Amino acid sequence: IKGKSLPTKHPQAHDGRPVIRIATINCKNRRTEALLEAISYSPDVVFVQESPSNVELKKIAQKFYGRSSSR
Repeated sequence: IKGKSLPTKHPQAHDGRPVIRIATINCKNRRTEALLEAISYSPDVVFVQESPSNVELKKIAQKFYGRSSSR
């Protein structure tokens, strides 16, 4: 994502159909920087490989998605 200009507003629809934004991130050695950057684009679903610790993931999920975020 770095260096790319992506829209931060969630698109309303494409050809009249709802849009779902999906991000897939490899956190290489459990670093959070790429994950935090991806989440800043407001994806609906985030797939994480080589993820940070469960404690760190919960903090990030609560920050961006609120207390009702999935475990």
